[in-house]
Amino acid sequence: MKKFIIVLGAILICGMMAGCKNQKSDNQNETTTTEESVTPEPSYEGVYLDEDNNEPNLYITRRDDGKYDVRIGIFRLTDLDDGIGTIGTNGMEFTATDAAGNPIGGEITLRGDTAEVVFTRSTWSLLENGSTFKYVRQ
Repeated sequence: MKKFIIVLGAILICGMMAGCKNQKSDNQNETTTTEESVTPEPSYEGVYLDEDNNEPNLYITRRDDGKYDVRIGIFRLTDLDDGIGTIGTNGMEFTATDAAGNPIGGEITLRGDTAEVVFTRSTWSLLENGSTFKYVRQ
């Protein structure tokens, strides 16, 4: 009976030590995984000056629902004042209404304090797909 209790005690102690070792290893893996997967989202919010004429023509404001209000002015061409932006894989994707009343959209990417707006979904003849404009954060 005494041998049985000693053997049982040894098994319990080994099991507890193995569990503690695995728990420590799991915590270390969680820390490593967390550090690798956390990438801060760039801050798109702000007022940007048109690179060509140095006037404020890009306004981005974060909404309570996590989306963004986007207003894009293109000097002497148009003002897209109803844009909605969401963060996508390549930057901010936005959709607005063009001067003809049709949907228009594209992507905004940040490189430092410079925002590059590329139109990728346009049916308006005055603003073709691929049209690119740069704005510098004020």
